[in-house]
Amino acid sequence: MGWVHRDISTGNILVYDGRGLLTDFEYAKRWDTEEHTSHQMRTGTEYFMSLEVDAHEYLFQIQGVGRPETIPHRGGKKSFTKLVGALPSHFETQVKPALPFRYHPLNDWESLFWVSMYMMVIDRIVKPTKNQPQQTSDKLEKQRALARGLFYSYKERSVKFSQAAANQVDPFKETLLDCLHDDLKHVATALGNIRVALLNAYREVEANPDQHPDGAVSVDIIWDTIPSQYNKICQILDAQDITVERLPVRQGLKAA
Repeated sequence: MGWVHRDISTGNILVYDGRGLLTDFEYAKRWDTEEHTSHQMRTGTEYFMSLEVDAHEYLFQIQGVGRPETIPHRGGKKSFTKLVGALPSHFETQVKPALPFRYHPLNDWESLFWVSMYMMVIDRIVKPTKNQPQQTSDKLEKQRALARGLFYSYKERSVKFSQAAANQVDPFKETLLDCLHDDLKHVATALGNIRVALLNAYREVEANPDQHPDGAVSVDIIWDTIPSQYNKICQILDAQDITVERLPVRQGLKAA
């Protein structure tokens, strides 16, 4: 407890004796001793970096529903509308400067989510489970487009991650189910649940724009939700005998 890794990626995770282990602690820091300091340097691997680490500012401090008229972009610009809602019209135009960004545990958990998504969308199933057909060419094209959008377009990645789930309808989860092989539908559902849990946790711990997110509260919020979803994913995959390979690159398109 009290530490953030700050560079969770596919290259920094090992599996030993059935257990996943983190490696490479070059950028690891204690978050509970940085009361008055900020992280001046963006750390992490681009594909797996959390959105607000990439933007270098908190993105979920303004509550409410709004239109992301301007999407945060790399470099930490302050002039965009928050992803989770535009400023209400009655807010004063003179606002206090935003808190300097400080890495916190939810950023690590989001990185783990992006690692999971990467492993899901860059591979295709070539040997489905018994009685399951091969993935259709239409679904493969949709999967390729999703992979390209999530890992080559910060704007699309931001919009998709921040989509609100309402009335038991999750547009992100529906996107996954629409493009992935049916053998992965339960894994896709669990990943959709993880995204919603992360989004809700961000909104809760960043609700007060005058305070840095409380790392201990972050861990308490997600401990009963996200680990159980990953445990479910492991059980699903352990019970299936499937073979995957890297998604083939369509000629003329950038690899995803």
